[in-house]
Amino acid sequence: MKKLLLSALIFCCIAVGCTKTDVPAAPEESISPIVKTDLPTSVNSLDPLQFNVYHIVFNGCGRFQRADTRVNGKTVTVRFLAVYADQMCTMDIPTRITPYTFIPKEKGTYTFRFRSGNPQKEEYIEEQLEVR
Repeated sequence: MKKLLLSALIFCCIAVGCTKTDVPAAPEESISPIVKTDLPTSVNSLDPLQFNVYHIVFNGCGRFQRADTRVNGKTVTVRFLAVYADQMCTMDIPTRITPYTFIPKEKGTYTFRFRSGNPQKEEYIEEQLEVR
């Protein structure tokens, strides 16, 4: 009887201890509105141009994930996407600074449209870059 009870107890411990754990889902991306850039007004070469982009996240755990860039002729539309950790976070709205690199393909005037505003409303900051 004792052996049967001990065997049942060991079986229960193994069954409970070996449950399948769920793999955590990848965090969802959301818009990180751009509030300001250090884009110069002109450059004298077709070399890669790096400048800072200032964008906000909606709590202290928010971090830059990636830049989504779309080029249509000489119009460059940029939006930043952030991800948020699934944990306790400070309830502030910090501004993050992220370097952004643009490589001009030809000389001329480029119009940059940086996605700003809240995630539900499409607003843009427009800036010009002259490549000489």
